[in-house]
Amino acid sequence: MTQMTHRVCLAILGRTRGLRGEMFAEPGGDWSARDLAQFSGLFLHPSGQPAALENAWEHQGRLILKLAGVDSIEQAERLRGQELSLPGDARPPVPEGEFYVGDLQGCRVIHFRSGAEIGVVAECLQYGGPMLLKVKRDETEMLIPFAKEICREVDITEKRIVVDPPEGLLEL
Repeated sequence: MTQMTHRVCLAILGRTRGLRGEMFAEPGGDWSARDLAQFSGLFLHPSGQPAALENAWEHQGRLILKLAGVDSIEQAERLRGQELSLPGDARPPVPEGEFYVGDLQGCRVIHFRSGAEIGVVAECLQYGGPMLLKVKRDETEMLIPFAKEICREVDITEKRIVVDPPEGLLEL
């Protein structure tokens, strides 16, 4: 498999389920079983092995996957812990003003008024309210709400987010 610069984790394969190679999986994002069934060009990471999804469904709140060619417990068990992934450029487009969370990580955060770089998005955290950008600069970390009122401009291509934080937010 060729080396790619970006991949999207759709699910992390877990323990086997049943006798026919089915596996429990943890979603790698906000993907439903229906979403996963639409993707092609999948591969397993880190092995790079191509993968085709034969079936995906939810049972008692858990995601279950059946990969083509994986027809036994033994075959499924060898894949445990691998990520079912999609090349980043094969993702469906998102609506205007929405972003894939993984695309926000690594963005430089720039202060709207001063133009100074505040830091780089290290992680995106969700606790029930607006998503929080964990921004790091050297040994310093700060949390900035990912809200339109604060994040004035998001340019994924340039890996840049321009923020206009309320007074005192960066000092917390």
